[in-house]
Amino acid sequence: MKKIKKFGIGAVALLAVVGLGLGPVSPAQAAPFSNPKIDSFPSTSKQPTSGTRTVAGKVYVYGSNKTNYYYTNYNYVKMANLKRNPGVKSANVIRPRVDSKKVYANQWNKASLSVGRYTTPGRYSLKVPVTERKYSSAGYYQGETTRSSVSQNFSVYAHTANSRNDSWISGYSNRNGSFNVNVYAPDYQSGARVSVWYKAKGKTTYKKVANGTLEATSYASKAAIRVKSMHKLRAGGYVYVKVEGVSYAPAYKTASGKIS
Repeated sequence: MKKIKKFGIGAVALLAVVGLGLGPVSPAQAAPFSNPKIDSFPSTSKQPTSGTRTVAGKVYVYGSNKTNYYYTNYNYVKMANLKRNPGVKSANVIRPRVDSKKVYANQWNKASLSVGRYTTPGRYSLKVPVTERKYSSAGYYQGETTRSSVSQNFSVYAHTANSRNDSWISGYSNRNGSFNVNVYAPDYQSGARVSVWYKAKGKTTYKKVANGTLEATSYASKAAIRVKSMHKLRAGGYVYVKVEGVSYAPAYKTASGKIS
């Protein structure tokens, strides 16, 4: 007959500890509320010619799936401006806006930002903020915490149609036969070289008659150019201006104007 082996008290205690690891494993808990992750946002966008353009991406946040936790991203946490044309005053910067939406914890959610007709061209730091609100089981508000995702560079470029529509030229002749041309353009075009092109009455081609540079003003940029008398700008002729490109703003040319 086989003998039953006896265990001491210490051995029984050891088996009890080992036995704790043999039972069913509790499901893994979600990580606590932390900085969100973002994905699928493009690195560049262009101004629309009207209204706003929606730029889509995704946001993921760890949190609680209990019904008394509520998650959303707010648009009040604006995108930081990293780089812009120095002619644009900081007070005049119009940033893209992060759109506010409800967010569900522990899954990828659709997120978006809006780029408007007058959004300032430049390179921005995109961050999608998410706010966690906690309520008691009775529905009473108990507080909130907001965290932002790691930033991603996001560049906005001017639409040449917008630049053209926001530019204009004026001019007048002088007694000595020279002609003054004033060029006005958006503030983000400051620093751009401009050239004046003239077509005399009855002619079919334009010729370049002067150059200048756009300089920043309060809300726009301006170039004051004098065309020498040798070019003989006269009534009935036409003038337009070519504007060279600068950072985040491509080159374009203005509509032509008739000298009266």
